[in-house]
Parts: sequence; structure tokens; C-alpha cells
Amino acid sequence: MITIPLAILSVGLGIWRFEYDSGVAEALADRTLFSTAIAISRDTATLSGDLISVATRDIITNATGGEIYYHVAEAGGFHLTGYAYPPVDFDYSALKIGEPVFANATYRGEPVRVVALKSIGILSGFERSYIVTAWQSVASRKNLQLELALRTFALFSVLIIVLGVVVWIAVKRGLRPLQRIEKELSHRSANDLKPIAAPVPAELDETMRLLNELLSQLKISLEQQHDFVSDAAHQLRNPAAAVSALVSTFSEAASDEDRKEQLKQLKRAARQGLRVSQQLLSLERIDSLGALERAEHINLNEIAFAVCQDMAPELIKAGIDFEYIQSDDSLMCLADSVAITEALRNLIDNAEKHGGERLTRVTVETFRLPDRVCIRVADDGADLKPEDTDRVFSRFRQLQPSEGSGLGLSIAYTAAIKNGGTLEIDKVTSGASLTLSLPCANQR
Repeated sequence: MITIPLAILSVGLGIWRFEYDSGVAEALADRTLFSTAIAISRDTATLSGDLISVATRDIITNATGGEIYYHVAEAGGFHLTGYAYPPVDFDYSALKIGEPVFANATYRGEPVRVVALKSIGILSGFERSYIVTAWQSVASRKNLQLELALRTFALFSVLIIVLGVVVWIAVKRGLRPLQRIEKELSHRSANDLKPIAAPVPAELDETMRLLNELLSQLKISLEQQHDFVSDAAHQLRNPAAAVSALVSTFSEAASDEDRKEQLKQLKRAARQGLRVSQQLLSLERIDSLGALERAEHINLNEIAFAVCQDMAPELIKAGIDFEYIQSDDSLMCLADSVAITEALRNLIDNAEKHGGERLTRVTVETFRLPDRVCIRVADDGADLKPEDTDRVFSRFRQLQPSEGSGLGLSIAYTAAIKNGGTLEIDKVTSGASLTLSLPCANQR
């Protein structure tokens, strides 16, 4: 994976470098061609156009880009020195004294690069103008460009190879901590969720901390799930066993009165089993909620009214006074309506199930605080103190044995927390009072 980007990079750099070197070689050869024309022009003026100096001949022979050819003639066309005929396809009409003109032309069927320079000098005792034409084979220049390109390619190849080796070694060394983690995890069982102890560089400390926190949370979640399944099986076993026993003895009842009593007990056991199942499903649903995952704008007054309207007849039928006090304010909040409804139903059900013999009244009240909306469920039954919070909000826990499952307050507490609220046991002189509060909609 590393070699492919490096290869692409090397090709791109090679193309760029070839273009750059070609331009440099072209400019260098033109400069050499122009310098040669100047040297020939000087020698023409110095030696009256018959010969050129040894130094100039060395320049011509060993010029960058290949040998240089030249032609010197007066402005009128009289040949002075050099080759007899200059390259064709070259326009001499635009020449100005001292200003070189470069062009591409053809000499003996071969493309050449030409420079023409017009000068003034003393020839045979008279001041006359003359033109120096110098040219060089384009093929020789191409050979120079190719030579520079090959050198560049060789240099880049070495650099890319060295870079590839260095990167490969660096990546291999950098992956060693991950390989140690992989090795440690490969030897673990599916139930081994202890923190990863493999040493890592400082750059990965935060990543490892978060990963170990995730493993710890997953371990706690799995332990809670295991405990929940065990407790749920235990809670469902009792009503199931009761139903089984009552069914098996129902046909053996001695009288109609015994059958009626057994049928009544059978219905009670069946209702208890059904209620435990419903509560377990509610708890699982609420537990699976993310933070405000299914939240919507709801009016707490509407939720409370609907729940009280549904549950009040059963409590009144059982001889319990039921009162609902609704706030005059609009109690808008952002919450999961199903979870809050289930929480309130469980608070009222808890008051009925655990109120004991003293229970004669249940009151549901909605009210508003400066930044919160609240529902309070109070009863005059068995006492419930703030110091009992940890115990009664735990799953399958009860202060006193009763027909309840021990899940009601846990469901209500979980629903409140998942929706950004709280459930608290109020301090009262007698009975029980619990307040569920949620942030106002404009406080989110």
C-alpha cells in the first residue's frame, strides 16, 4: 500500500523534473550559442574576418549541447569566414545591431537551433556591418536533455527506494504496539473483558484509556444483564409455580367454595406473572434508551391525567381514596412519553402494592419549579425514608415482603435518569412521597 503512492509520486516528480531539466538544457544551450556568436563576432573584428582564435575554436568544438557551426558575412552578403551557406528558413531582415535573434531552422535536412547577431567592426581598414550566424543540431540538444533526465531519474529512484525503506521500517515499528494488543486479545476468551495491559507509546495513551473504559462498561453491562436474567427467572418462577400448583389441585377441590377460592388465587397468580413480565419488558425497553433517544415535546399534565384516569377506578374499587391535583401551568418538557407514562404507572402501582394495611389514600400532583416540571405520588401507607433510596431503587429489592416484584421503583428511576431527570424520595413524617422531575423544555 505504501509503494503505490510512492511510485505515483516518483512518476509525477520525474515528469516535472524532466520538463524542468529540458527547459534548463535549452536555456543553457541557447546561452552557449549566443556566447559563441559574440566570440566569433569579436574575432571577426579583431582578425579582419579571416580567422577565429584558438579559444573560440575550443568553444565551438566543446560547446554544451554539441558542436557549433558558424557563418560570417557582410550585411550585403559577401562571405567572410565559416561555412559557406547558413541555415535556410531564417529571416535576417529584422536584425538589429547588438540584438541576437533565435530561431529554429533546417540545415542539410536536419533541424537546428540558430542565433544571428549583427555587429559593426573595422574590416580591411573600413567600418562595415556584418552578421554572425551560429547554429547547433537539435538532436545534440536532445541527447543532452536525455542525459540530464537519466541522471535525474537515477537520483529519484535512489531517493524513492531509500524513502520507501525508511517508511516501511517506521510503519512496522509504529505498528508494534498494535501487534502486541492484537496478540493479547487473540489469547483471550469471549468473557475476558479485563483492561488491556499491553504497553503502548504515549501517543496512544488516550486511545487505550478510552478502549479500556469501554471494556469496563461492557463488562459491567454484561454482569448486570446476567444478574437481571437470573433475578427475572427467579421472579417469574414463583407465579408460574403457583399457577401450576393451583391448576393441578383445582379438579380435586372438595366443594364449590374451595374451587372459587382456588380460581381466585389462580387469577391473582396469573395477574402477578403477567405484571412481572410487563415490568421486565418495560425495564428492558427503558434500559436500551440512549440519552433522549426517542424524546419529544410532551405536556406532563396530559401524561398524568391519562394515567390517573386509567388507574383510579381500580384503586377506588379497592377502597383507596384517589386524588389528582393538576397544575395550572403548562408543564412542557422534552422526554420519551412512553417511558414517563410507564414510570408514573409504576409509582402509583408501587403505592398500592407496598402501602400495606395503613394505606387509605393515594395522591398524584403535578407542579412546576423554576427550571423543572414535576409529578409527585404520595400515600399514607408504609413509611419510606430518603435513606432507603439505594435499596428500593435497586432491582428486585423490597423493604418489606409484598406481592410486588421489586421492579416498579427501579423502572421509574431508570426512566427519569434516561430522560435527564431525577426521582427522589421526599422527606415526610409518615407514609411515602416520591417526586419525579424533568428539565423544562426551554432548559434543554
